[in-house]
Amino acid sequence: MTGLHIDAWGAGGGGSGSSGGNALGARPGGGGGAGGYVRGAITVVPLETITITIGTGGAGGAGGAVDGDGAAGGNGGDTTIEYGGTVHVTAGGGTGGTFFGSGGAGGGGTAPADTALGGGGFVRPGENGQGSSGYGGGGGGNPATVGTSNPAGRAIGGNGGHLGGTNSPGDPGTAGTDGYVVIHWS
Repeated sequence: MTGLHIDAWGAGGGGSGSSGGNALGARPGGGGGAGGYVRGAITVVPLETITITIGTGGAGGAGGAVDGDGAAGGNGGDTTIEYGGTVHVTAGGGTGGTFFGSGGAGGGGTAPADTALGGGGFVRPGENGQGSSGYGGGGGGNPATVGTSNPAGRAIGGNGGHLGGTNSPGDPGTAGTDGYVVIHWS
């Protein structure tokens, strides 16, 4: 038997695009939620195949045409670890931001709890994206972690599209960033 200690982050959701400007002005987009964080341990058998799927960041929503609404951001993908035909770890992707509304929800997840390895698995949800504001909502930040650091720019939500000028198309939201996995073995 081999012990794997796992830190995994889901991908961030994309930010929503803003509307195209009209006589009343443009409306900003909401930010995407950050991916969830999972920590835990699993026991595997030597030479067993382990499948790791890294979540892909959600696409930023398109900006609207003049007088048109912006598109919602795409959801971030889940980061999963599977072996023996069962998914043992899921770090959920963040939800995409919505047009002229609230930011997307941060991702959650499911954690292993292999106490034989001292795993005591747990989940920290990603931060929610910010709601639309004067300049577009900011994307959710990295989930808080314990005893490890998440490299900058991983698993965060995309920003919502900024306000555009009168009679101009809206700005697109930015994409969420991809998930991430760190594995230590003993």
